Amino acid sequence: MARAQRFLAALICSTSLMALDATPFLALADGDIHADRVTVFGFVFRDVTGNPVLKDNKLQISDITARMAGGTAHCVLNIDFTANMLTLKVTFTEVDLAAFLEEFGGGADGVSGVAEGWWEMEIPLDDRPDSGRGAVAISKGDLLRLGPLSSLLLGDSRAAAGNDRAETRVELEGDRLRLRGARITTSGATVSMLGTVGFDGTLEVLAIPYPEFALLQVIPGLGDVTAWLLSSTSSRLARARIRGTLGNPAVTIAPFAAE
Repeated sequence: MARAQRFLAALICSTSLMALDATPFLALADGDIHADRVTVFGFVFRDVTGNPVLKDNKLQISDITARMAGGTAHCVLNIDFTANMLTLKVTFTEVDLAAFLEEFGGGADGVSGVAEGWWEMEIPLDDRPDSGRGAVAISKGDLLRLGPLSSLLLGDSRAAAGNDRAETRVELEGDRLRLRGARITTSGATVSMLGTVGFDGTLEVLAIPYPEFALLQVIPGLGDVTAWLLSSTSSRLARARIRGTLGNPAVTIAPFAAE
């Protein structure tokens, strides 16, 4: 087991995308993991525990638990030495969005919410990760009413706090995550998000707003068409590019912008 533990530590520490703090893994002993802090892809996990099992040339850690930005993460890690492949699956719940953003070196700027989701990937032992996918959902949020995206002038500033929602699927593209079907829903508007997020927190995202114009929709025969036209026009004129980092995003209004 000691040899497998040393191999696991060396593997994770040398994987170019993982930017891992090596020290906790070097402390593996007696078949158990207990690390105060582990950083993977810029994400910080604390109080990491697990029980490695080596059998039939496979190393499995099926019960990894950790704290993550006020929430909880559960991980399953498998290394198949014969197939030369590492697989990783992570689920997380009750993650504090503001605390998560703080860990990327900037302030949350009034943005808040509770995140949950999952992530899975495959990593050849002698190469970079070539497959990864996941999903994230945010509830009880303030995502447009406050923070950098408030410059889009969307939503209802009088609406009760904590009602925004967001969801997206993500896919691995090199050292970045591609957003798939990403959208933020707030009182009076929906914002679609296109682009990528780097594992270092860098952003290349286009935000496209779709105001609801709900009051016009009550006009029989005319309301739906008028509301749709206004929403479509607004989505072209009020687009915004989001660059910078997760902890310090920069929003620039970019009418008619395309990804």
